[in-house]
Amino acid sequence: MKWQMLLFLFVLTGCMNQTSTLEGEALVMEDATQAFVLNMGDILSEEEKENGNYDKNDKVIEAARIIPGDQLEVSGEIKQLEDLQSLHKVEVVVEGTYHQELVSIETYFNDRESLPSYKAESIKVVPYTKEEVVRRITADQGEHSLHVYNPDEEADEIGAYRDIFGDAPIRSTTIESSFTNGVLNRAEHFKIAEDRPTYIVTDDEGIVFHTHELEALKTYFDNWGKR
Repeated sequence: MKWQMLLFLFVLTGCMNQTSTLEGEALVMEDATQAFVLNMGDILSEEEKENGNYDKNDKVIEAARIIPGDQLEVSGEIKQLEDLQSLHKVEVVVEGTYHQELVSIETYFNDRESLPSYKAESIKVVPYTKEEVVRRITADQGEHSLHVYNPDEEADEIGAYRDIFGDAPIRSTTIESSFTNGVLNRAEHFKIAEDRPTYIVTDDEGIVFHTHELEALKTYFDNWGKR
């Protein structure tokens, strides 16, 4: 009987010490509790994201509410929890066994206290790879996109570039007149200059052209049909 009790206590202790490691992006920090939402991905297709062709009550996002534990350890790109920002890429060790659960967009944005909650033992902020950051600006399949950072004042509107890319299949143009690096560290990954414009053209796989010179961008599009 005694050995059975010891075995029970051993199993119970093991269960109490169970932890799980979650990976995702930190979003929606709460000032009062320092809890945050961890986005671990979704099951939406690129077309559904592009067209908004989904119901806000469909359960499509894997997310959890992370509550800092009393003995929380913080490491990596930050040294204290107060420095955690939205879009930080994190690895979180939580108490107990994690059970994957999808939630709706409605719950994700408007009822985060209803998200499955886990208490964090440690949070590590890790840097994004270049591939992960580039993936955020790739175009749809078979298309191209133009991205402009820190443009000259006379060329800070989309209309200023329509004559430049001519017949090239540019389906979207984004312009950041006042570029901020943010947690993605785009300045390093995209080689964005502070004192002059940066022009980037992407296809559905990655960056296909990069320059700081407007004339070079014009030449690139002038030669489009020759490639």
